[in-house]
Amino acid sequence: MNKEVIERSAISSLNNKLGRMHVKAEIDFNDKTPVEDGAVFLYSSDKDAEYAVKDLAGRMPVQVKGTTRAPKDKMTYSATRKMLDGIRRYGGLFLFVVFVDSVDDTKNKIYFRELSKLVVDRILRNMHGKNSKSIWVHEFPKDNHEALLQLCRSADQIERQGTTLNVEADDRPKQLQLRTYGDEKLEEPDLQFKCTT
Repeated sequence: MNKEVIERSAISSLNNKLGRMHVKAEIDFNDKTPVEDGAVFLYSSDKDAEYAVKDLAGRMPVQVKGTTRAPKDKMTYSATRKMLDGIRRYGGLFLFVVFVDSVDDTKNKIYFRELSKLVVDRILRNMHGKNSKSIWVHEFPKDNHEALLQLCRSADQIERQGTTLNVEADDRPKQLQLRTYGDEKLEEPDLQFKCTT
């Protein structure tokens, strides 16, 4: 399969999945933007409601990569230093990796990785001078409710980690609140992006 067919199949599979969820996906084929391939718009309204500006909870930039490599139990994607540097400067994004079946599009599998600034910084630190690094990707939830929770959680973390706070030695802030991120459950109660699932 050539790159164009792989990309078309990957984006088509992803749009089909996202189309069954209460999100609006704008992911372009043959996109020429430097970092993102499009965005997923998250809404706080009921899943049967129309998409209204008043219900817009947020916009999450996404990048889509298609590959014909067969999925295994633990999947990785080879990310280049150039790609990761761009994502870090951009402020983070949600990476979709779609494993395309060369015979049957219904067998395509969607994987993801939340690439917030903190995650990308950690990956870059562990590259040790190499030009690429295999990063773990996780299977995107088949259940639409769980998938939407994952998108909302990731949008929240990417948004919160996109801001850098610089404190000088002479500064004396009255309060400094730090938030840590790890392997929290999908049902995080205090999301900045209030999505109706």
